[in-house]
Amino acid sequence: MCIAPSGSAAAPYIASPSRLGLTLRIDEARLSAELGARVPKQLAEARGRDVGAPGKLSYTITRGGFRYNVGSGSLSIETDLSGKLEVCKPLGPVCLRYGDCRPAWNASVSLPLEWTEPLKATTQVQMTSGCVLKPVGYDATTQVEEVTAREAGKIDRRIDSELAEAQRGWLARLREGLHPVKILPEGDAEPLCLSVTTQALEYDVTPAPEGEPAGVSVAAQVQGDLNLSCEGPRPLPTPRWAPGLAPEIDVHIPLAVSFQELEAQLSRNAPAPVSLRSFRSFAPEGLNTLFVGLDGYDACGTLWLLVQPRLTPEGIQLITQATGRAAAWLNAQVVPSPRERAALEAALAKTQTRLETQLERLKTEQDVHVQLRTELQPEVHVDRNSLVLVLRLRGQAQAQAR
Repeated sequence: MCIAPSGSAAAPYIASPSRLGLTLRIDEARLSAELGARVPKQLAEARGRDVGAPGKLSYTITRGGFRYNVGSGSLSIETDLSGKLEVCKPLGPVCLRYGDCRPAWNASVSLPLEWTEPLKATTQVQMTSGCVLKPVGYDATTQVEEVTAREAGKIDRRIDSELAEAQRGWLARLREGLHPVKILPEGDAEPLCLSVTTQALEYDVTPAPEGEPAGVSVAAQVQGDLNLSCEGPRPLPTPRWAPGLAPEIDVHIPLAVSFQELEAQLSRNAPAPVSLRSFRSFAPEGLNTLFVGLDGYDACGTLWLLVQPRLTPEGIQLITQATGRAAAWLNAQVVPSPRERAALEAALAKTQTRLETQLERLKTEQDVHVQLRTELQPEVHVDRNSLVLVLRLRGQAQAQAR
């Protein structure tokens, strides 16, 4: 009985975006050390500042340790401030000190997790203990609040300036890292480059997981399509806060091999001209199936064999469970992979090595401990008019700063 394959049209293969992500956990002690290096213990100092009728004011304001909180769409950093103020009354060439006080404040800086350009912080300074000059009993709280507002404005401007500089640095380093990379030698007649069309830049900031040292966890991920193009770098999308982000490494590059090319390769030593057809499977998964036909091979005109594509180090095989001489011939055939496969597999291996080197440098220079687990996983899919070879690198990267 002669049976010809039939079914609905095969579904097109749609590649998922590649993802390259990292989770960085920063202990509270490390946060405080890094922040303390940028924020001095003594925040403000003045000598002999004229405050009107009370005379001249001298003061120093120092900070305590830092406290951190992540919630309600922001990262908040708090500290307690303590002041030492003295007031003197000018009398000729001298200024006679007649009172002092020790005011206190609570200061907080809130950084929104939602990305804006430029990124703006909200600073709040609230007095928790006023200033009554001893021993005279004069209440100088109003004058101290004026000083507080002036110093808070300076802190606001400094924070905004540093945030804007940090934003520019982050984006510049990201653009540099996403520049197309040439993967074939300079002398190649048709150079190949690996480039990224970035679709999303996502991040999240959360408290450290329960059971681990206090601190914050920063998740970041680049999502996009990898392609063989030397054009770029392409514009970056605006970074997006993605609550609940679980970053991973899942990099894959599809390479299409047309049925026409496969037919030509197989027909070179086939017992009959070869044709390929794909259909949508009737199985619940709705996967595509592939048939190889040998035209004029038997009384039916065309012998059709259901095959399963397999990707091997040597190339592409179309394996059938059928029996007979035609099936044995087909199972023994290996179609060479396109030249791009070897170049891209080498590029992915180099990418893995480069990533390991960069993370090792991060460990050496920034004292960040990194765990990187990746695995190369080649795949093959049936498309409407081609086989799609997918070169895939999967894994996870985690870092800990203590």
